[in-house]
Amino acid sequence: MPGKTKMPTPKAGRVKTGGIREAEKLVAGMERLSRAIQAIDQAVTESLVFVNQESGGLSLGECHFLETVEKNFPANALALGEILGLSKGGVSRLAARLRRGGLVEAVQAVGDRKSVYWHLTPRGEDLRRAHAHLHHQAMLKFSRFLAGFSPVEIEKTLHVLNQSGQYFQSELSRLRVTVLKKGKKEPRLSPKGVAVGGRRARKKR
Repeated sequence: MPGKTKMPTPKAGRVKTGGIREAEKLVAGMERLSRAIQAIDQAVTESLVFVNQESGGLSLGECHFLETVEKNFPANALALGEILGLSKGGVSRLAARLRRGGLVEAVQAVGDRKSVYWHLTPRGEDLRRAHAHLHHQAMLKFSRFLAGFSPVEIEKTLHVLNQSGQYFQSELSRLRVTVLKKGKKEPRLSPKGVAVGGRRARKKR
């Protein structure tokens, strides 16, 4: 199909043990990188507790919610959920907590009382900007760290990461199709791509 990136075709034949070890090392490295990025983002977010002491600080999810609301207004709970990877109920609960903290307010759509949008209050906008500033500072420090690598090294690293991301996304789509072909319900995935829910175990009588 035009415009679709072609995935690398694996060479036929037996996979070498060394190749498997390299794949395991790469996945482990990406997992460590992901955890480190999340930890840094969480630390940046927790520093806002001093700005928002009345509501006990903000969680990482709440900061992302404020950012998403600001960038996508007007957007209802369903639209926000698709962006954040949350259910409509999850968005409503998150918005309710921020509303109690005076950070967001509900706005009814004109001519449609059932449709409610969320809007940042002045206090919520201040916190969003504070988080964005801290995030920018963190990225600025990281860019200084990357200055120690050549453009070629960075380009090759980006290529591997992008291709790996496309591969795993392709595998996820293939697994979903396989599940549907077997006549089973498609698993509901969390924002991290982990299957949640499932059949509950029957209680013994």
